[in-house]
Amino acid sequence: MTTQSRPRHIRDIAHLYLSRRHGAAPVTLSILVTSAGSECFSGLHVANLAMAFSERKIAVSVYELSGMLPNASFYLAHPPGVYLGTRGPDMFHPALRGVSLTFGTVPPPVADAGQRTARLNLFHLPPLRMQERLRESLKRAAGILSPERWMLLLHDNAGIDLSMAKWLRVEVGPQRTLTVRVGDPGPSLVPGAEHLGAIGGWRPRVVDRVPVVLREPRADVSLEYLSICDSVLSRLNRIARRNHAAAEVSTGNPAGG
Repeated sequence: MTTQSRPRHIRDIAHLYLSRRHGAAPVTLSILVTSAGSECFSGLHVANLAMAFSERKIAVSVYELSGMLPNASFYLAHPPGVYLGTRGPDMFHPALRGVSLTFGTVPPPVADAGQRTARLNLFHLPPLRMQERLRESLKRAAGILSPERWMLLLHDNAGIDLSMAKWLRVEVGPQRTLTVRVGDPGPSLVPGAEHLGAIGGWRPRVVDRVPVVLREPRADVSLEYLSICDSVLSRLNRIARRNHAAAEVSTGNPAGG
């Protein structure tokens, strides 16, 4: 299993509500997921990441805007009428482990405030190589992106269109650009990006349409997905703490006071 920086314990990322005592809203994060090319099987990884974030008590909504097959809906075990996008683009479909999925650009469902500590909107976009389709998907997503928006690039260190990656960062204006290598362990080749690690050994695990994170939660590849989610949530938690501290100062009630 790959090694990477991650929280020491799940309690280290368990305060994403900032503080219910102060009536703060949960943190909402948009992650736009793209890939270097279709050979990365980004739909498979989006489905597994959605399962992993849900396992961490995050309310997850997947926006399937890639226009590709197999897509995230396919790997979330939806029937053909859903994963082919023929059952209403402007509605959410329930998926495994409480994840919701839509092919449209409708507002996300209300989070279960009693059980979920934050909201994550995963936007599955076309690969960098499909420039026109990617541009169209970004136009569709623009109106529902949260202010906190990050980009995640899945790649195998081969054929990365760095100019398109740079254009995407400028177009979306993400606060962070993250990369994950979906192959053998190795560094990222994307300048200015934060490399979260690698997901290796996933191809032999594609034996059915149930994400491996749900089917084999203790498998090495499942733990790699969870580790990547923990790295994301650790970064998000630092933002939440900073915002909370700023809010305390602005109201004249400094934390711990």
